[in-house]
Amino acid sequence: MSVPGVILAVAAGREAAIAEALARRRDLEVVRRCADLAEAVAAARAGVGSLVVVSDHPRLTRDVVADLRSHAVAVVGLPSTPEAGEQLRRLGISVVAAHDADAAAVADAVALALHDDSPAAAPAPEEVPLAAGGRMIAVWGPTGAPGRTTLALTLGAEARLA
Repeated sequence: MSVPGVILAVAAGREAAIAEALARRRDLEVVRRCADLAEAVAAARAGVGSLVVVSDHPRLTRDVVADLRSHAVAVVGLPSTPEAGEQLRRLGISVVAAHDADAAAVADAVALALHDDSPAAAPAPEEVPLAAGGRMIAVWGPTGAPGRTTLALTLGAEARLA
């Protein structure tokens, strides 16, 4: 019987201890230790592992979690703070270790996620109620585009005054 493969994409300060704790388990195998989230997603898409352990990466989104799940890859969150843990849950990650969990507890969470039979669907996006007759305006621009925040704040202020 093959052992499920685990892909690590966690903060460098915790990665070595977690890899060691996972290596001590007979029911799991670390198959890739990734430098960043993009490498972990690529490894998962290539079928390298059955589960990805991720820190609270700035580029980790609901779409990334859904993409991993569409490739039959489970996701375990490893937050740096309690607030980051809540954010990981909002992204649809159901198994999130405590921000101060030791490496053995993280390994247990990984085993739990691999053996969990619950559906792995991401939750629906949160509804944002609009005032009666209200409109929502999105301000978008590519990375590095100056002025997005200023424009959004100015539009909001003007709309409130109107």
